[in-house]
Amino acid sequence: MKGVFLFMKFLHVDSVLNLMRLGLWKARGLTIGSGSYINTHVVIKRAEHVVVGECVVINEFVHIWGGGGVDIGDNVLIASHCVITSQTHAIKGELYRTNVQAKPIKLGDNVWLGAGVIILPGVEVGNNSVVGAGSVVTRNVPNNCVVAGVPAIVKRYIDGEKLS
Repeated sequence: MKGVFLFMKFLHVDSVLNLMRLGLWKARGLTIGSGSYINTHVVIKRAEHVVVGECVVINEFVHIWGGGGVDIGDNVLIASHCVITSQTHAIKGELYRTNVQAKPIKLGDNVWLGAGVIILPGVEVGNNSVVGAGSVVTRNVPNNCVVAGVPAIVKRYIDGEKLS
């Protein structure tokens, strides 16, 4: 019984800490839906350009670069060590640091990003899709599919239909 009590106490403390983290992110301009959870050690740059839906989980060591706009749908799972960057630098430039390009990113509803996924500027990930761990997403992902690889390609559709 003591173990159950300690576990419940841990859940309560963790919930309180999450509410504190959410309050700090909101103070920085982040828009976040109810029931969402942002774990420790998450970095969000330009938070005022990031919208997080309801019941989203963002795990440890995720970096989000929001300068170009990032829209995260509802019920999204983002595993640890993911990078979502809506900003890059122009190749044709005298100084790379002064040639910033920004393109919006949209993650649909019920998306799962595996550990270490990188989402590049201008990408949309469709509803109910899964991005395999370690993938680099350079182009749009359709609804209801699994993508993986570098660059990420469609491996199969969630309903079981395979690509030829």
